Amino acid sequence: MGGNKKSCFILILILILLSCFNNAERDNPLDPNSGNYQNLGELQGLVYTFYAPFQPIPNATISLTPGFHNTATGTSGIFSLKNILPGEYVVTVSSEGYAPDSAVVHIEPNKVASLQFNLDGLPRVENLSLMTGSEYYYYLVNPVRYLSCKAEVADSDGLGDILSVAIAIPRFNFKDTLKISQVVGTYQMTYPESDLPVEYIEQLMGELVFIEITDKPGQICSYGPYFLTRIISDEPVTVAPVSNAQVNKLPLFRWQEIRPRFEFTFKIEIYLIIASQVIYPPLKTIANISSERFSYQLTESLEVGQYLWTISIVDKWGNWSRSTPATFQVIQ
Repeated sequence: MGGNKKSCFILILILILLSCFNNAERDNPLDPNSGNYQNLGELQGLVYTFYAPFQPIPNATISLTPGFHNTATGTSGIFSLKNILPGEYVVTVSSEGYAPDSAVVHIEPNKVASLQFNLDGLPRVENLSLMTGSEYYYYLVNPVRYLSCKAEVADSDGLGDILSVAIAIPRFNFKDTLKISQVVGTYQMTYPESDLPVEYIEQLMGELVFIEITDKPGQICSYGPYFLTRIISDEPVTVAPVSNAQVNKLPLFRWQEIRPRFEFTFKIEIYLIIASQVIYPPLKTIANISSERFSYQLTESLEVGQYLWTISIVDKWGNWSRSTPATFQVIQ
């Protein structure tokens, strides 16, 4: 009898203990049977510039799809996204002034995935001059006309990253590569009217003009539209000295009065002639002469020799119209 009581007591004790274990709180986040089980992963990464020495890109936007996970890089170019459900995602990185980039990442539970992005800095147009010019010659009935394009460009990856700069006029299927100039970051080209996709340069007025820059990684950035602002039809005319007239070392230049109905200045260009050959570029250029003046006294002496000079009208956008050249001689 006593033995039966002892057996019952032991059985009851075992049942009580089992009951306590079954009701024990499971708080281990790694235990799938725990109420605190975290079936989530994490993504960490870096966003740097394209070329070495790599620099961090702050404030770059990082987004995951599918889902609504978004963040931004700090000053060190670091980003972190936590509590991501396991699965495959597309990570997209974007920042102003850079080409966006993306990558596929697989998120696993309770693991940290890592990515690094190197964004290509986009080339850009800092300044564009789109100008027309008219040049007169005594032996031609009509002036020779030109379209000049000068683009000042920049690239956060450095100017060495720029592969080409081109002008494009879509309506006429015209596209041509500008030539790099001696001025750093400047590309330019001058087209005679005969090289343009129109019979007369006036047909380009109002047409959309774009600048396309291609960098070495292959990004093509289009800027515009730009427009021609004016074609100057007024012809400036030299008065003196002309016809190889003899003058002293400080000649007085005079030209006919002209008053176009737009804001402009005059410009004198003086060229040296050696053995009947005009030497370029100009020996002297006097720009920004008031539109109210029709003469100019040279203040720096010329050497004895033969010269050629022109007077031009130049508007505030750089469009110009140049006179027929006139010659003169400086004597002792």
